[in-house]
Amino acid sequence: MSPTCIALFHEEFEDLGSFESVLKDRGWNILLRDAKLDGIVASLPEDPELVVILGGPMGVYEISRHTFVQEEIDLASRRLRRDLPTLGICLGSQIMAAALGAQVRRGPHQEIGWYPIELECEAESDPVASRLASEDPVVLHWHGDTFDLPSGAIPLARSHRYERQGFRMGRFGYALQFHLEVLPERIEEWTRAHAVQLTSTPEAQSAAQIEAGARRHGAAMVRQARSFLNAYLDLVERRGACPS
Repeated sequence: MSPTCIALFHEEFEDLGSFESVLKDRGWNILLRDAKLDGIVASLPEDPELVVILGGPMGVYEISRHTFVQEEIDLASRRLRRDLPTLGICLGSQIMAAALGAQVRRGPHQEIGWYPIELECEAESDPVASRLASEDPVVLHWHGDTFDLPSGAIPLARSHRYERQGFRMGRFGYALQFHLEVLPERIEEWTRAHAVQLTSTPEAQSAAQIEAGARRHGAAMVRQARSFLNAYLDLVERRGACPS
């Protein structure tokens, strides 16, 4: 039976992006679920082979307004305690940090646009994380929140503005603060959807700069994203996390 990936999204355009083709090419079933809908997280199939928690505009500290975030934190906590394959992107990484007991808070400024990351020493020898910036260190960022490194987690990357850009917990828990998955041909969906935010945030790159950055760095980021996910799925399948 084919393994299943459940991807939880919070905005229609913040989907699996370049990760989707890798999963399909490898024969995985993909279930996309809108985490904001009542009962969605609670009704998920038990223990799918992979859960991916994608990005979104809400904050982990806004649980009173977005009760589904607590459900996602609980889901991530259950999976990470058992070292079940779990990936978090942007908001997803913050949910994973909260699930591990780390503080998530507003950062000192917005990091929106194309900026380089620097891999931590541990990431350089990690067969999965080493793929994150193997060709081009410049990736897409779109966040204003940050998190402390959870106890026991391995730091993976940093940027000039933010110390924490990702971590690994156990063998199969990978959290990335940046958007490795975005397809460059869809970047205008992002700039249109966030037009007000871009024009009202002085430290953000403009829509034109972000679209130009996608033309300059997008193809390399797609290759890195696919390399990262292939290496991760190799690990998952080789270690027996998926049924034969």
